[in-house]
Amino acid sequence: MAMGSLYHFLGTLSKKELKSSESTLSSGELYFRKIVDYISANYFNDISVQSIADEFNIDRTYIFKLFKKHLNTSPKQYIMNFRIDRACDLLRKSHLDITATGFAVGFNSPPYFSKQFSLKMGITPLKYRRQFIEAGMQKGHYANVY
Repeated sequence: MAMGSLYHFLGTLSKKELKSSESTLSSGELYFRKIVDYISANYFNDISVQSIADEFNIDRTYIFKLFKKHLNTSPKQYIMNFRIDRACDLLRKSHLDITATGFAVGFNSPPYFSKQFSLKMGITPLKYRRQFIEAGMQKGHYANVY
């Protein structure tokens, strides 16, 4: 009978430890999701890893660890990629010129926007837009971007 109680106690203790470690993982996952949501809602502002750390009252290194774990990239690179992806959407779907597109997605310098866009996409923003328009015309779809 005493052994049964001991096993029950150890089983309960083991379950508590498992739940504790799961909640730790859940807390990291929760922070990561909140940070990604924050970036999604604020990418057009001047955000940095430090401003995110300040917003969530957590250490910068923890943010780097979360991004490395979940996306195998840095938070800075994630923000850059997110901005470029949004710029691609705008270049395909809006009437904004290239400079305004860069500003709309959080770049404060048109040359820096063009450089970063070209690094990720392999072509300039203007060539990207033109390719999209030409592809649409070849398919018989006329993009309404100008």
